[in-house]
Amino acid sequence: MFRPTTGELLGRVCAGLETSVLPTVTDGGGRRQLKAAIHLLRRLERSWDRLPEYLADDNRDMLTTIGGVFATSASLPVSQEARWQELRVRFSTLSAAAADAEGGNGTAGTARPAEVNTALQQILETLDDILRSSAGRSDAALMALYRRMVAREMHALATGAADDE
Repeated sequence: MFRPTTGELLGRVCAGLETSVLPTVTDGGGRRQLKAAIHLLRRLERSWDRLPEYLADDNRDMLTTIGGVFATSASLPVSQEARWQELRVRFSTLSAAAADAEGGNGTAGTARPAEVNTALQQILETLDDILRSSAGRSDAALMALYRRMVAREMHALATGAADDE
């Protein structure tokens, strides 16, 4: 990993703004804007270096859960069969490519995992729609996945920190 990381650089920018620039800004509106910018940069600092791990974990979890739902789901109404089969093909193709999408640090390293994440979320949305329309409710495994995804995202985005008001 290159040092300093993007998160560390953002932290240094914030420190410089807080110690050198903020004390010199006395205008109420300008000072509030600068403090808001520093706050946003601090959130980016806390979350930036977590993004590759977040995407890898999220993608693995979605791949495992969606694959499990395909493997264990009961028969569907005939009206949903074509959609179901098309979705299985999309998922199978994406699953094969997803192993190559494990990224590194930085924008270039997260671009492909982010694309895979978006494609998996689209598959997940369609899968949930199919299951809801045929069973009248969402699959329990998908509901558990949604909860894990929210928890992961909150951790990755570094919400809940002391200055996160």
